[in-house]
Amino acid sequence: MDLRRNLALHKSLKTIVYILFNIAKDLMSIHNRGMIHRDLHSGNILQNEYDESYISDLGISVLADQKSQNDGIYGVLPYIAPEVLNGNPYSKASDIYPFGVIMWELALSRPIYSEETYCQIDLIRMIALQGLRPFIPDDLPQFYRNLMVRCWDQNPLLRPNAEEILSQLWNWHINSNIQKEIDKYDQTTCNEEIKDNTQYNPELYTSKFIRTDVITNKSFANVIYHYYIYYSRFSIILFSFLFYIMFY
Repeated sequence: MDLRRNLALHKSLKTIVYILFNIAKDLMSIHNRGMIHRDLHSGNILQNEYDESYISDLGISVLADQKSQNDGIYGVLPYIAPEVLNGNPYSKASDIYPFGVIMWELALSRPIYSEETYCQIDLIRMIALQGLRPFIPDDLPQFYRNLMVRCWDQNPLLRPNAEEILSQLWNWHINSNIQKEIDKYDQTTCNEEIKDNTQYNPELYTSKFIRTDVITNKSFANVIYHYYIYYSRFSIILFSFLFYIMFY
């Protein structure tokens, strides 16, 4: 079964760290072969009954120095790095961004943005241009929060590489102080009720081709389209207001 379907199953932070270690190990192996995954998300993480986790679906992986299409991108929107949404090429750092998203999903036990109502174009712009990231609970341990935030940093140059992530995860495992924090966190959250996350919009979590010229407004037709949408909405609101005044 894939990780996204397992998110509703409450996992201790100790188990989450183990899952992340497995994912980071696979990602480092991919990067060490000079490859970029380009479509990393929780639906592409396979798990067995022992929580051993593996990255799957390398169908659109490319060599790190291989150019991809310059007219669009392929992937699952909430996991696509902002620089890629802005029309820049994929890099190894672009694979690190979704690792941070997966960290959030594991900690919150639900798919990212599953409780939001963003339309696709708004979500694209907020991630790519405004640095949108999900809410982080105050009780999430600082060491976990720090790595997660670094992974989804807006600047790809500031993200850790897969080897550094793996090293940090191992350090969490052997550091007695961090283990105490993990145990304390698990004790306080073990009885928390997990919301049903099976009702999310599957369209948002489906791999698809997205034109970058539309996203970044490089297309003149796209500019006209968005002005049309904006003023159409404004006209409807204005008409409704005038109708209300005249007849009520």
